[in-house]
Amino acid sequence: MDRYVEIKVKNFAKYNKKIYFFIAKEKNIPNNGELIEEIVEKYRDILTNNPGVITFIDFRIVESFPISLIWNKANGYAGELDPLARKNLFSSCVFVSGPAVKTFVNSILQVYPPVRPLKVCNTNEEGMRFTEEIIKKISKK
Repeated sequence: MDRYVEIKVKNFAKYNKKIYFFIAKEKNIPNNGELIEEIVEKYRDILTNNPGVITFIDFRIVESFPISLIWNKANGYAGELDPLARKNLFSSCVFVSGPAVKTFVNSILQVYPPVRPLKVCNTNEEGMRFTEEIIKKISKK
């Protein structure tokens, strides 16, 4: 997994939150079910152990990826991860740049609507603005 995805954590001290960054490191994601399962397992662990977590998923460098494999894995994991995300995920941003990846992400979101606030973004600044808006909106309730 480390060859393809880097995971970083930063404290968002202003709001007492942690942001986990999943950052693609390669332009081409292989058709490897074990890789996807490792990523999902790490995501599950992060959600389980960090209530109120924010995730930033950065696919901006990705040019090709195994569409059918990802669809199949999304089908398999959605039912398991949705309740965990509903309980422990604060919000997410998915960063994309290429039209193919953006179209794919948007199609997944149409089939599997997010259970927590999510925005598809182009820049870090856009993601941070969205995150702060969600924090402020929820803290007013």
